[in-house]
Amino acid sequence: MFCDGFLIKGGWQRGDKHGKIEMFNAGTGSLTFVGQYQNNKRHGFGVLHTSKYTYKGNFVNDFKDGFGNITVKKSGTTYSGNWKDNKKHGQGVEVSIRAHYTGEWKSNKKDGVGTMKYNDGRIYDGFWTKGRREGSGSTYRSKSGTIFTGDWKSDKPVGRHKFKEQNGRQGMIDGADIKN
Repeated sequence: MFCDGFLIKGGWQRGDKHGKIEMFNAGTGSLTFVGQYQNNKRHGFGVLHTSKYTYKGNFVNDFKDGFGNITVKKSGTTYSGNWKDNKKHGQGVEVSIRAHYTGEWKSNKKDGVGTMKYNDGRIYDGFWTKGRREGSGSTYRSKSGTIFTGDWKSDKPVGRHKFKEQNGRQGMIDGADIKN
């Protein structure tokens, strides 16, 4: 059956998409969605292909919700984890060309406890709020082998931080003196 520029194969109930559905772009013939529908909405497991990304995971009332994986086509960034109302929410792992983050998410932003491993060797392990390092955390510099532990505010180290160098030397340093 054709509907809004798509060829749709699968279940129908009282004129609504319902059950297992396969949707193809009528112009190109490419598969755009395969998965479960309920009352004309994606609901249950499905695979969604758009021009920007591919998502494999759970849907609730047409929203990404529950566990799912997404790959952004242009950047290659991937996310594997929990979703709520179409947003990253709960535990998840995001891998991009610049870093690898494992931790908590809230409304599409890093929020809670998480670890960011940057491709230049730096590692931050600590608290995040609305996508920024915020609260207590530690950062490791692979080039020097130094670990700094202290508080962060608006993505910057603040106050006094403990440091420990690879050679065992320890002390305190002002957060403003830590190269971020």
